Amino acid sequence: MVHQRRPIFRQQAMQHYVQKREKDVLPRFVSPLLLLWLWILLFQLTLVGMLIYTTLTPSAGR
Repeated sequence: MVHQRRPIFRQQAMQHYVQKREKDVLPRFVSPLLLLWLWILLFQLTLVGMLIYTTLTPSAGR
């Protein structure tokens, strides 16, 4: 009796498994909503900083 050596897993299943393992997965430290709020806060702080920088102040000596 001749035994054929067949793979245990189907070829398509093995390819799917290998592709899933090759994907880069980045950890999610913050939620997308919190990230949006942080960007808005940074934008507002930048605008306030530009406003303060361009505001004329009275001279101290005159």
